[in-house]
Amino acid sequence: LNAYTKDVFPLKFFELLASEKPIVTTALPSLLEYDSIVGVAHTYEAFVRHLEMALLDPSRNIEERRKISNEHTWEHRAAQLLSAIQETMSKKGVSV
Repeated sequence: LNAYTKDVFPLKFFELLASEKPIVTTALPSLLEYDSIVGVAHTYEAFVRHLEMALLDPSRNIEERRKISNEHTWEHRAAQLLSAIQETMSKKGVSV
C-alpha cells in the first residue's frame, strides 16, 4: 500500500469475482467494502491466513460473489449508462 494504491480500483476485480474463485487482496481502500466476500489483508500474517481459509473453503460466500460479479458486467454497466442518458434526455424534453 502506498500513495498510488490508495486511490486505485482494480477493474479486474469483478472479472476475478466472475471466475468464482476465492480472492485475497491487500487492503486497498477501494476494496474494503467487499471484505465480507473476499479476504482483505492488512498485514502479511492476515494475507497468509486469508489464503489458508480460501484453500480450505473455496466456495465460501460464492453466491454473494456471483451476485456482485453479475451486477458489474459490462452489459449491466452499459444498461445503467443508457438508462441514465435516457432519463436525463427525457427530463430535458428530448425524445429518445
